[in-house]
Parts: sequence; C-alpha cells; structure tokens
Amino acid sequence: MEVIQVTIEQKKFMDYTGTSHLWSKIKNELANKAGTITAGSGIEVTGTTAAPTVAIKLSAKAGNALSLETGSGEQGLYVNVPAGDTYTITKSTSDTNFAAVYNLTKNGTNQGASIEIPKDMVVSSGTVETKTTSGDWGAAGTYIKLTLANATNDTLYIPVDSLIEYVTSGSQSGDMVVIDVNASTHQVTATITDGTITKAKLASAVQTSLTNADSALQASDIGEGSTNGTISVNNADVAVHGLGTAAYASTTDFDAAGDATAVYQAIIALTTSEIDAAIAAANTQS
Repeated sequence: MEVIQVTIEQKKFMDYTGTSHLWSKIKNELANKAGTITAGSGIEVTGTTAAPTVAIKLSAKAGNALSLETGSGEQGLYVNVPAGDTYTITKSTSDTNFAAVYNLTKNGTNQGASIEIPKDMVVSSGTVETKTTSGDWGAAGTYIKLTLANATNDTLYIPVDSLIEYVTSGSQSGDMVVIDVNASTHQVTATITDGTITKAKLASAVQTSLTNADSALQASDIGEGSTNGTISVNNADVAVHGLGTAAYASTTDFDAAGDATAVYQAIIALTTSEIDAAIAAANTQS
C-alpha cells in the first residue's frame, strides 16, 4: 500500500482591525514627512502640511527682468533681453583739444562720459634743422625741432651743436694718406697720394715677392765681357761654356769659299820632285 506524505504550510492573516490600524500608521508617517519641508533662500512653500507646494519666489524690485512663463510648453523662469541693442566704441574726429576722444555708444547714441586722451607733452613729430642766421628761437646752428601734440601744437628747439665733437684733418698735401673733413656735412674722406706707398706698408707676402725681385738680375746687370768668349754679369766676366776660339776669330783667318778645293787640286797635280822641293823650302823657312 503506497503512503502519500502531505506538507501543510502554516499561514497567518491580518484581520480587518489590524489592517485599519496599519493604514493609520502609514498616513501619520506621510503627514510628518511632509511637515519637514522648509523654504530656503528664494524658495516659497505654500499649502497644508499634508500637501505642501514648493515654488521659486520672484523679486518685486524694479528693473528685474526675470519672470515666470506659463504658456503651453514654455513653463518656467524666463529672462526677457531686449533685442536690437548694439554697443560699440567710437573715436571722435571733431574734437581737436585732445590727442583722442572715445565714446561708448548704444544703438549709435553716446552713453556716459567720453574717454579723453590729453595731448600735453606728447610729441607728434621731430626734425633736424640748420639755421644759418640767428632768430627768435636761437643762434645759428643745428637744432632738433620737436612738435608737441597739444592744443596749440607748440614747438621746441634743442641745440645740438655742443653735442657734436668736430674733428679736423691733421694731414697735408703730399702725405701718403690725406684726410679731408667737410665743414658743412662733417663727412670724412681719405685719399692716397700717388707714388707714396712704401714697401713697409704692404702685406708681408708682397714684401717677400718684391725682395726676391730686387735680388734678381736686371737687364742693366748683363753686358759684353772684357775678353773674348765671356759676358759681363754685375761687372764681372763670366765664360760662356762650349764657346771655342773659332767663335770670335776674324773672317780673314778662314779660307774663302772654294779656296781649299783649288789648293787640293794643285797639290795632287804636283810631281814628286816638286813636292820634295816644297818640303825642302819649308824646312829652310822654319
């Protein structure tokens, strides 16, 4: 016989009285929570403690552009900024009593006081001028002229002659280098006099080359020797190698052209007796 086991779970239920008591406790707790909402700076809490309403307070001070927009789909705080206002800074072109005048403008109208830049003691220009005669602003000379950017455009003249150290030339005509100083423009120029630069003023390499040239033979150092077969070098005879006496013999010491052939023909034509007689004659002369 099969035995079936059944587990029975014990359940607890709240009756009507218990449920009513629980609901009362929940409402009291909610009421106490709502009562703890307090208003901070700019915040307003209205309504009952059980159903408070929290809102942002709007200041009623004049000029406040903040408002509450309640239109459909646009609810919330809203600041109305006027459209079309343009603010710029402009410079006045008509006021000549100041170096510059600036104005803040709103929609083309000046707002508040102008910003004025004074002219006094501001230099607008400067030049160098030379006076040849004395006048109302000083003696003759060189001046720096400054024009001030004030209402009357005053001018200042500062003499500079005493600030310039004038120089004069210490050279004279014929010097190797002649220095000239222009009295009007104070321009300094230097000129080398022709034929005055010495060897000592040249670069060392050039001096060496000239020294070697000085020691070399010149055309005037070479001439005819005092004896035949020589040349003269610095007044001393120098023999010319390979030059024999024939080089300086007289033309009369040589047979005329064709004489040797004639003598040869005459010799071979001699008889034995004639040759013997010629030899005997030569021996007699010697």
